[in-house]
Amino acid sequence: MVTMSATVSAQSAAMDWSRNDCNGVPHNLFAELDSGYCIILEFVMVPSCSPCYITARNLADVRTRLEATHPGRVRIYSIGYYNGYTCENMQYWQSIHELTPDAMFIQGASEVSYYGGMGMPTVVVVGTAERTVFFKKQGFNPGDTISVKNALLQALAGAPPPSSISDPTDSPFGLKVFPNPAADVAHVSLSLSSEEVVTIELVSVLGERVQPIYMGSVSSTMEFDVSLSGLSNGIYLVRATGANGFSETIDLSVQR
Repeated sequence: MVTMSATVSAQSAAMDWSRNDCNGVPHNLFAELDSGYCIILEFVMVPSCSPCYITARNLADVRTRLEATHPGRVRIYSIGYYNGYTCENMQYWQSIHELTPDAMFIQGASEVSYYGGMGMPTVVVVGTAERTVFFKKQGFNPGDTISVKNALLQALAGAPPPSSISDPTDSPFGLKVFPNPAADVAHVSLSLSSEEVVTIELVSVLGERVQPIYMGSVSSTMEFDVSLSGLSNGIYLVRATGANGFSETIDLSVQR
């Protein structure tokens, strides 16, 4: 059974939960924070989200660097963002990419919603007995790694939370999908302030490519029509990926 609750606001307070990890070990987030652990929550798409496993490796490096001064106090939890994932999916993802999270979990959809949505991946740093969110980012990229380290150092020191949490609400591509749900045709738009080569595709919730949408240069706002004929009802993902590897996704519901 999974139990979850939230306190204060999604902007500054962590979301509590109690559930077993994929090895059957029980966890309660708030109890672990109260015990002095600082925890990195990485919400991932498996198995083929390259930014997700690249981020996992960067986070592991941060944990290693802090181990000498704060032994055993930083934990990394990889959480499947989609409730349809199984522990077998998560363990396969961990194995093929040789990742080292402290624990893996499924059933992460409620948390993803609480923290603002999925960003391929979404990364959250929580810590202290006040159950504070010290860092939050959708669409994490390697340049954010130093911000995660600084957030962890602040949490480990028991310092008060920053006046402004790292929570950029502007998406990297300004990706939008409408109408949503859609029946026959969906419209996808994205907006960039500078020119970049972008690949847009429709993928399944398991990360499998369903159909291409666009690949080419984007320098302003562009819109694309996506035919949904032949697709079964259900949830799909519109994924935009830049040449630098940064990625953003939006759920698309097909309903007829």
